[in-house]
Amino acid sequence: MGTTFQRLLQRTGDGRRPWHPVVAGVGMLLLFAPAAFAQVCIGSAPSSGQYAIKAFTELVDEGSEVGAGIDLNPTGPVALQGGISSRSAVDGGARPIHYSAGLAFDLARIRIRSASVAFCPAVAITIGRTSWRFDGLKAVHTTVRIPVGIGVGMRVATSAGLDLAPYLSPRLIFRRTADYVELLDTTERSVALGAQGGISLIGSRTFGGISLAIDSRQTAPVIGLQLGVLLP
Repeated sequence: MGTTFQRLLQRTGDGRRPWHPVVAGVGMLLLFAPAAFAQVCIGSAPSSGQYAIKAFTELVDEGSEVGAGIDLNPTGPVALQGGISSRSAVDGGARPIHYSAGLAFDLARIRIRSASVAFCPAVAITIGRTSWRFDGLKAVHTTVRIPVGIGVGMRVATSAGLDLAPYLSPRLIFRRTADYVELLDTTERSVALGAQGGISLIGSRTFGGISLAIDSRQTAPVIGLQLGVLLP
């Protein structure tokens, strides 16, 4: 593979489009990026080649939210997450539904004694929708939330046969909210500072974790709990 990239770099002056630096750059990332460690930066438990099915709950100032999700850790530098959740009923008895997805890329590592600390760019998106009726009118509230940041995490084996995996992710949070009532439509956009951190306890087939998230536009932190199984 190294010979192939060298040949691409040597193709100059032949009138072709200069696409080879892009190809070479992508190839260098895939060749030298640390593999299968991005999960520790976002509180995900699967090891390389594994996936996890989990249940989770979040305690927010409007009530509680429960959901289920899947974490994927394919062989390579990318870790993926996805899920669906529902929050406690709001005005009119409606229950908000949220769909979420996220990824992290294992960019660099450093060694601290016997543990590796990973640094990972991370991005996620959560889309929520609530609809209800009052006074014969249909109302719809939608939210789009996109946190973008850098995750830092590690995984340490213990003498009890379990792994501890703490992480911390400072980030910018881009948010868009929209309200629609018949012919009235309002939209608001904002950017906030935030961070999320937590710790997971990981066994051979099961795991559990707790997290805490803060947002400069919210008055109270969000406490999260998760339990899941590792496959295969």
